[in-house]
Amino acid sequence: NNCSIVAVQQCSLAQALALLGEYLVIDTFLFCNKESLLNQEQWNQTIKEYGFNMQLESEDFTLSEEPIFIAATFEGLESGFDLSLRPYDRQDWNFEDEDLDLISKFDSVLTFSTYSNAQEIAGMLGAISSLATKTGSYIGDDFFSGEVVEPAKAIEWAQDILPGTRDQFDGPSTIRTEIGQPQG
Repeated sequence: NNCSIVAVQQCSLAQALALLGEYLVIDTFLFCNKESLLNQEQWNQTIKEYGFNMQLESEDFTLSEEPIFIAATFEGLESGFDLSLRPYDRQDWNFEDEDLDLISKFDSVLTFSTYSNAQEIAGMLGAISSLATKTGSYIGDDFFSGEVVEPAKAIEWAQDILPGTRDQFDGPSTIRTEIGQPQG
């Protein structure tokens, strides 16, 4: 039951995590307008509104190009992800022209970075999909589907990935502990 790194998208999440180990960083992108982003209270309300049992715990939501760790709980378990914001530049992206046309109306890219830890991935899925839906933003998914996900399909996209992710819950990311990043 082998799969290569090149064929990660054709593997189950379990196979990919086993193959790549916890040190793989997965970046998922939200193409958005900076002015439409929510504060922590609004974002937590939105997450609940779209049916995720999740809470963003971090108090520092000062977004910049330098990533900050956003501690969270997902279904009562420790979660979290790194978050950074930068200006959108069409030349930075290698998407199909039709996808580039869709996302070119946005001025910013919010990058959600997780290690290949299922609890981090689950937290990212709830956070990014609810924010995309609420703000009319598009998700750039290089890892799971390789597609640009429109806002109306963001919750469905996350819900399709979550069952395989839940099956892999095995505790918080050990790499974060090893490199000294906060754990909640």
